[in-house]
Amino acid sequence: VWLTGSPLVYFSNFIGIFGSPNKGLFVYAPALLASIYAIPRALRANRHIAVFALLVTGGTVAFLCLLKSPSDEVWGSRYMHVAIAPLLVCIGAAWPRFEWRKHMLVAVLAIIGTAISFLGAFYYYGVLDFAAKRAGQNTLEWLTGDYDWNHVQFNAQLFRIWVSGAKTPTPWPPEHTWVWSAPPNAQPRQTFDLREFSRPQSFMVRFWNAPKPGVVLPIFRMYVTALILGLTLLAWAAVKTLKEDCNQSFP
Repeated sequence: VWLTGSPLVYFSNFIGIFGSPNKGLFVYAPALLASIYAIPRALRANRHIAVFALLVTGGTVAFLCLLKSPSDEVWGSRYMHVAIAPLLVCIGAAWPRFEWRKHMLVAVLAIIGTAISFLGAFYYYGVLDFAAKRAGQNTLEWLTGDYDWNHVQFNAQLFRIWVSGAKTPTPWPPEHTWVWSAPPNAQPRQTFDLREFSRPQSFMVRFWNAPKPGVVLPIFRMYVTALILGLTLLAWAAVKTLKEDCNQSFP
């Protein structure tokens, strides 16, 4: 029941796995666009890494292309996450040294990807499914093909509502664009207030200014400590890496 019987769908799935506006791998991890140019170079510089990345990516894509829908209701291209690390390593093998003038575009794509990943982490991925059920539009075809249910756009809207502290209702979803008029037996649009779903999933954010009775306070302090420690260790690792790179460049 999950497999498609049309060879044409294999081709369209292949394109969609990488470039679908709602579920494409390059949409949720835009820095991976650099792998298109990096793989040929990596094959010459470090063949083993490039071959491994191609096997992981190609094998996963070949399997997913057989499905009627190669993605689920979750965040992004769910099953392609196994290819992200190998492709990033492949990019590093192709260009082992970062040069601002040559790799500025990669840096821009990485910044955009960081913003997208932030939206994915700020809200529980199932919020979109809950909202689709409320609207009566929780079909797999809508979630993967209707731009109103684009996960990045949806989370961005939730984030704007939360940041602005909106006091007036935000009706959702938008009306469909019928061609050219709605059929007489069309299901009526079920709207709801999007503010109901704008509460972030982060424990620290939710309880920052809220009362912290009982066990909530020590848990909150533990999270804050872990955040500070994590950022400190990340900065230390970055500084150490830069120093090692400078020592190798100027022995």
